[in-house]
Amino acid sequence: MEDAEALFKQMPEKDASTYTSMMTGFGEHGDVATARRIRNGLDEEALSAFCDMWILGVNPNESTLATVLSVSGRCGFSSTGRGLHSCMVRLGMEIDGYLGSGLIDMYGNCGFIGMAHRNAMIFGFAAHGDGKAALANGNVLRNGNWGSEA
Repeated sequence: MEDAEALFKQMPEKDASTYTSMMTGFGEHGDVATARRIRNGLDEEALSAFCDMWILGVNPNESTLATVLSVSGRCGFSSTGRGLHSCMVRLGMEIDGYLGSGLIDMYGNCGFIGMAHRNAMIFGFAAHGDGKAALANGNVLRNGNWGSEA
């Protein structure tokens, strides 16, 4: 990862794919014996790369967002994950199965089981053509009923 990071820092132009590659590498680096010890530091590096990307005006792609949701969940950074979810909704992004799974994973790992469950229901209804039920569940969330742990 050190060599990859050095090359990344030297790149004159970076796009969503290069940032995502670095975030994924930081998020998944480490052998079994040291993974726990280094995981938090590398996850923080991944989130830092995302912040740099955002500040520089590089628009994240679906893979980038899924990576950041995963890292947020592993670290228990619920405010980061929830903020990202909120931005995705405000920007009108289509939250498909890939991002939906990332949201469910992040909410579940952060202890928001009710929110994870409700999102799973929304994505399930939407995937099977029941838009009315998906919207009804979305309205429940919009009204602040995220489950007892939120």
